[in-house]
Amino acid sequence: MSTPAATSWASRIAASRAIIVCGTGGVGKTTVAAAMGVRAAVESGRRVVVLTVDPARRLATALGIADAAEGEREVRVVVAPPTSGETAGASTGELWATMLDPERAWDDLIERTGASASDQAALTANPLYRQLTRRFAHAQAYVGLERMCELLDDERFDLVIVDTPPSRNALELFDAPRRMEEFFGGRLVRWLTVPARSRVLSAMSRPFYAVADRVLGGSFLHDIAELFRLLQTVEPGLIRRARRVTGELAAATTTLLAVTTLETAPLAETRLLAAELTSRGTPLSAVVVNRVIPERFADSSLADDVRRWTVDSTVVEQVAEAVSETPTVVSRVLRGVAERVEETALRAEMQRDLLAGLEELAGSSVIPSTDAPLGDVAGLLALSLYLWP
Repeated sequence: MSTPAATSWASRIAASRAIIVCGTGGVGKTTVAAAMGVRAAVESGRRVVVLTVDPARRLATALGIADAAEGEREVRVVVAPPTSGETAGASTGELWATMLDPERAWDDLIERTGASASDQAALTANPLYRQLTRRFAHAQAYVGLERMCELLDDERFDLVIVDTPPSRNALELFDAPRRMEEFFGGRLVRWLTVPARSRVLSAMSRPFYAVADRVLGGSFLHDIAELFRLLQTVEPGLIRRARRVTGELAAATTTLLAVTTLETAPLAETRLLAAELTSRGTPLSAVVVNRVIPERFADSSLADDVRRWTVDSTVVEQVAEAVSETPTVVSRVLRGVAERVEETALRAEMQRDLLAGLEELAGSSVIPSTDAPLGDVAGLLALSLYLWP
């Protein structure tokens, strides 16, 4: 089931160069991103690449990432137009998939700063470089967006879908470029690199380094100073790249899509994200609500029917005979089923109210809870039909 509003954001998606799928961890972002990629390639004939972060094994297998050769960056996914159903006869585009490799993404970013080859090599060889890039706040979120920009510049693709890293706070993704710019263009880096730029201060700091080296061991402080000196050589390029990322996030051709469930924490986070992005002038284009109880279970009369069966001796005896069980056991099981059906109907009714409240945020689509297999392209295509009609 898709809401009528889904058609409006589907048209926006069709005109997008980038789709950023965000939300808290565990809500199904990766699956939604993959399903959208399959649909865009099969139905719209677009050349799509899905950039994902650590997908589940069956999804990685479906996208062909699990068995990718070492060093292979983008993997071509085999898709074919369906022979029946809503998308029968649709044109076939191209679908590619790639996983984010944070370490390689940082090295690529340093290469794109325009610094000299010797400075780049010295920086990536610095023993503290990896620690900094791993521990830098929002590092994975930022290099994911950097990788998005790299793929946008790749002529092989006309649509990039980004499955953002799992995070408690989805706003971290949108704050990452600003934090990068503030850090590398801020006073801390400049202060730490003063000794390397000033002979007088460098001479004055030698006794301090000598004592610190005896306490900390080896050339620890020298490595720190050298790291920040090298970082300053790439500072202009890093700031320029951060501003490019900020521009892509706000571009008219970028669609911001939030995935949530109706559980309290993800739903609250989605509302906060929507409000904050609206205040920044880059509102959400759509919300996908995952794992919703299907509408048919909201009918409380189902529970009433089951309860009637529990006291209908004829029904109980017929069921008992069919399953080779005693009427007492069958009656007890039916009462348990009635309670579960009644509970599900109540939850479905509550979810209906929550869904109505989401309409004010953006156009929304609903993906019902399902046990359907998503381990192949066909399963992802079937799932995508809930996203837009």
